[in-house]
Amino acid sequence: ADVLEAEGWDVRFLGTQLPHRDILMAIEEHQPKVVGISATMLFNVPKVSSLIGDVRLRYGSDVRVILGGGAFRFSTNLWRDLGADGFGSDLREGIALVERLMASPN
Repeated sequence: ADVLEAEGWDVRFLGTQLPHRDILMAIEEHQPKVVGISATMLFNVPKVSSLIGDVRLRYGSDVRVILGGGAFRFSTNLWRDLGADGFGSDLREGIALVERLMASPN
């Protein structure tokens, strides 16, 4: 979040362990183009999958979902399997991914 903000993006950092309903309320309030989700541990992947499903049910492809974090680094297609729009393995890739997604139509 800090790096994207330093690059000029308007960012809302929601913190960790936020309930899905609160994340969905924040999306409704701020209407972001991109939502970034990070997970460090593999045991959190089902929660990420559920959150992506909730975002897709409410917003379809109007909100792009990107993933980051250690839980996704060892499976090159896990982000696709979960229905995300992309994965950044580090800060540079994450910024480049946001820039690509915002340059291309849904």
